[in-house]
Amino acid sequence: QFCTTALASAGWSPLWLGFLGAMDKFGQVATAFVWGSVLMKYDTKPLLVIGLFWKAACCFVFGKLQEQEVTLVMQLLMLLAKMGMGITEALISVWATVWVQRNAPHDARAQWLGLAGTSAGIGNGIGSAVASLWNPIYAFFLQAFVLFLIWAILLVTPAKLFRFGGTARSAEPECEDQ
Repeated sequence: QFCTTALASAGWSPLWLGFLGAMDKFGQVATAFVWGSVLMKYDTKPLLVIGLFWKAACCFVFGKLQEQEVTLVMQLLMLLAKMGMGITEALISVWATVWVQRNAPHDARAQWLGLAGTSAGIGNGIGSAVASLWNPIYAFFLQAFVLFLIWAILLVTPAKLFRFGGTARSAEPECEDQ
């Protein structure tokens, strides 16, 4: 929830602001297919731990960059931080969808998926509220703080709770007896 008015008055052009607003979506779309493949080949918990840390770090960095003087380098770094957020959002959303399909009770899968979607909406709503009531930069710092808390919880949560079929396969191929 960055403030386009503040960034525009600081020197951002409408074109650059458009790119900035789209970079996380670009990161999501460009990497969702890749994450789907990676999640089926490797243990999910380390991927989620790294991804959540990266998301929190990108949120914090994005907030800090908004406090800096507008330069071309700073603009490029903000674009990269925003794309980094989207890349990790794709990891989490692909994992969550498959995890719900594998672990939710058959008659409650749609509700569980709805809950996952609702949680993203709640997060956006809180971010918008923080951005409108206080300095918009604080929304990114708050998001980073909450994500780092979730990351700490994730570190101590057993890995088996994050697995779904097809992950952590053996390096040796399976052989069929003929």
